[in-house]
Amino acid sequence: MPRRHSPLDDLITLPWEFNLILAATVYVCLKFWLPAIEFHSPVFKGLATSIPNMAGIFASVLVFAAVMSAPHSWRKDELLNKQTSIRSVKELPWKDFEYLVGEAYRRKGYNV
Repeated sequence: MPRRHSPLDDLITLPWEFNLILAATVYVCLKFWLPAIEFHSPVFKGLATSIPNMAGIFASVLVFAAVMSAPHSWRKDELLNKQTSIRSVKELPWKDFEYLVGEAYRRKGYNV
């Protein structure tokens, strides 16, 4: 049975720099921008007053994703640097080969 992916799994696969920028953006938007909006609905007014208190929690989850994705990114970068011959590429597990090809295309300027 295939493993289910959570949104956190998807965040961990993103570059760690993106997660840090996203964490800062989410924090600023929830803490400062959202309370400044004038809502007429009592439901949205209530959310706008309570969510800024949880901005740190949302940002912390994204920082955690950045911390978890950093070694993953560094490992993919190191994987490409360690390849010396066709033989070393043939000995890779299929998942590492996938990372290797993706990293090679990223270095050429492609979006993977």
